[in-house]
Amino acid sequence: MRKIIATSIRNLYVASSILAPVTMLDFYPAICTLFIVTLHNVNNIYMELFMKNALGNLVGIPPRNRKINLDSKYVDCYYKNNPYLTTFWNCLSLLFPQGEKFFVDSVKNYRDKITNDKLLAEISGFIGQESFHSREHLSLNDLIQNSGINVDIFDADLKFILDIARKLPPSWQLAATCALEHYTGIMGHQLLEDSKHNSNILYEYHNLWIWHAIEECEHKAVSYDVYKQVSNSYLLRVIIMLAASVVFFAVVANFYLRMLWQKKLTNPIMILDAVIYLSNLFKDLIPNYLEYFKPNFHPSFEDSSVLIAQWSYKLGFYTPH
Repeated sequence: MRKIIATSIRNLYVASSILAPVTMLDFYPAICTLFIVTLHNVNNIYMELFMKNALGNLVGIPPRNRKINLDSKYVDCYYKNNPYLTTFWNCLSLLFPQGEKFFVDSVKNYRDKITNDKLLAEISGFIGQESFHSREHLSLNDLIQNSGINVDIFDADLKFILDIARKLPPSWQLAATCALEHYTGIMGHQLLEDSKHNSNILYEYHNLWIWHAIEECEHKAVSYDVYKQVSNSYLLRVIIMLAASVVFFAVVANFYLRMLWQKKLTNPIMILDAVIYLSNLFKDLIPNYLEYFKPNFHPSFEDSSVLIAQWSYKLGFYTPH
């Protein structure tokens, strides 16, 4: 929106310079025209945001426009005051902006084929939530960049992988989104449920990750429901999950170790201690992960509604009823 207004003001300035000899009365129609065009463009942006929020609220997937001010001095130590563990969560943050754009695009590929009004509203809420997540993680990633991590290199590597994924058939892309949304859904549920885990996230970073977890739980079934309507191939779903799991773990491991190296966090005992901690944390997710391979699986079978309500109240969010 700021770019649109700035462009219009610049256009007015250029026009006024060219038309300086012309009287203001002659120039008035041009001013009015540019002003109306600017208002129209701004109005379209606000209308789109309003519709996503309104529709999302109706179906329990409200896009919350949260702007979280993160203190840069804690960017290396906000999880358990441990830089080795914090680097893991920062590693995940690097994946979100591009990854969530891929998720949104894979769902958008099929939006015009969806006839169910409720699912269409859920898609709007999903897109709105993911957009805000991307924005806030870009802000975190800027802090990570300033702390000594070359984020651009990781962005380029991830873009290379996602560009390959975008060449796959749309149904495969959507199946990959379902698989990875299952990961974010069960990880989000765990973060909300496990008090020892969530209490380890300190400062305003706690609000960022809890907010993100709440909304991942709220929209965890959207891409899956779209997939059920447009494909619903069990074989494709499980094959893509296996492939996506291999790629996901390979990327995370690669990024994590390279980030540790860039931060000069190379103490082998501390690295081993972090890996053991993370392994113990995520091994509890194995049963939830395996649920995905059941033919009758649905993300809503893991009910997160109570956790969403509790945390929404703690963070002062509006929770749809």
